[in-house]
Amino acid sequence: MDSRMLTWIGVALVIVGLIWIGQGLGWTGGGFMSDSLSLVAMGLVLAIAGLLVILGVRRRR
Repeated sequence: MDSRMLTWIGVALVIVGLIWIGQGLGWTGGGFMSDSLSLVAMGLVLAIAGLLVILGVRRRR
């Protein structure tokens, strides 16, 4: 896969992870998973995975 594509995938993972963290902490309202610690944990894992993808692409260059 192209390094730019992998970088964008990593960025998307970080963004979605941060949204999940915000929703899990109750910063964004309206969702059935608001104020859910399991959503915070999943968001944290997703954001870290995205950062690892981005760092892996940067190191490979």
